[in-house]
Amino acid sequence: MTEDGNQTEIYRRFSDSAKFDPEEVFSPRPTTLVMVATLEITVTDEFGTYLLVISPRYDEVEVADPALRTPLPESARWTVPYISRTLDRPSGGYRTIQTTLDEVKKQLKTWNPKPKLKIYGDALFRGVTDLEPVAGFYELKRSWSQPQVTKLYRILRYRATLNCENSMLADPDSRKGIAFMPIDKRYEAVTRSRYCEAHRRTERLYRSMPIETNVCAIIEDEEHGRDLKRQAVQLKRDVFFREYVGLLFCGDIAGYGAATTYAEGSMKDFSKQDHGAVLRDSAAVAFTDLFLAAGVTQVHIAGDGFICAIPLAVSSDVSTDAVSSALDQFTAAYMKYIESLDVLNDQLQHHARANATSKAPTLGSRLAVHYGRYRYGKMSQAASLLTGFDGREIVAVSRFEQGLRTIRKTPVLAKKHEIHNLAHVAAASNEAMRAWGNTRGLSRSLIRLGSFKAVSKEFKGAATLLRLEPPRQES
Repeated sequence: MTEDGNQTEIYRRFSDSAKFDPEEVFSPRPTTLVMVATLEITVTDEFGTYLLVISPRYDEVEVADPALRTPLPESARWTVPYISRTLDRPSGGYRTIQTTLDEVKKQLKTWNPKPKLKIYGDALFRGVTDLEPVAGFYELKRSWSQPQVTKLYRILRYRATLNCENSMLADPDSRKGIAFMPIDKRYEAVTRSRYCEAHRRTERLYRSMPIETNVCAIIEDEEHGRDLKRQAVQLKRDVFFREYVGLLFCGDIAGYGAATTYAEGSMKDFSKQDHGAVLRDSAAVAFTDLFLAAGVTQVHIAGDGFICAIPLAVSSDVSTDAVSSALDQFTAAYMKYIESLDVLNDQLQHHARANATSKAPTLGSRLAVHYGRYRYGKMSQAASLLTGFDGREIVAVSRFEQGLRTIRKTPVLAKKHEIHNLAHVAAASNEAMRAWGNTRGLSRSLIRLGSFKAVSKEFKGAATLLRLEPPRQES
């Protein structure tokens, strides 16, 4: 045990080969013995070496003593994939250290975690061919979720041998909930230490979340750390993303900031409800409904705007019919999205009229449509925090939207292009127009108004202005 200020640090680690006096007892005594079988997988990319970690649980930390608090409300920590088994407590409890270890050895004869751990690994990566046992150890420490309870953990380490596609391991679309934590010279730079009063031990943080102590133990041990790096699977750059050809969309809610300010100010005076939060939630739901209805999986949302893509091929050979079909599907979903914005508008205007306040802002929408080649995946390779977009055409669709914004917000230009009275406007690049066969392939809800030059920063591009019109109901 070690001292940290006035608090005793409750953490002790020892190996299988450790010898103890027959009368030596635990201090404090564990109330529970847990066997944990862990799966260790390491990878390398062109930037370094990483350990595969997960954060699969949401365990709120129970703090019995109000004086002992975690620095932040926590429900998660980093660990390697694992399975566990809690042993029944002997009738006499866990007396001496030696009798407890003898009990563990007896229990290990009845539990072989390898088959279940292999199934777990196969579920993630479809290709765990073997699990090699590695020297394990014991940890005496406070339970994560119940810090008032001291437990003894027997860590059974297994090193995975994989025979799977490297993209299965890289997880370019972030489908598996895995992360890669640097374990090379960057480990010290990307982690930090803190003393946690609730758990009464020093914890290591990665991305502001604690790392399990058993994981830190193997990374920070010179011999174990060297072995981890030696077994790493080499992942090449191109397995972290894919290149596509498809339709690109960049959208924004016009007047969103002003509407939120109005809801937080004028509407708050008449109700205890947080109308600003309701408005923000409504916008988030509207975006979500749009992407679900359009079948979009590749998306990036930032506040009141988004970029999304509909991939059509991994080559440039895409028929105009395929492009038009995808555009029709997105447009139909987008018109529903516009309807939801108009409902919010009606609520804002109704409030303004009913309460004789100043005129409420009007929500509108801007949409830029582009077509071309782009990349989607983990652009920073293993260390990537999120899956995202990259490529010249991604920048272009954003610039087209910004160019449309400039026209919409400049009264002289808005009147010149006949969009000054329109709440919802769109712009399609020349590349997009050609891809769906120019005007012939336009959805019936997209009405051509004319051409314009989108200018934003260093970007200049030719585009077509479009008016959005709800589809006519069949009589």
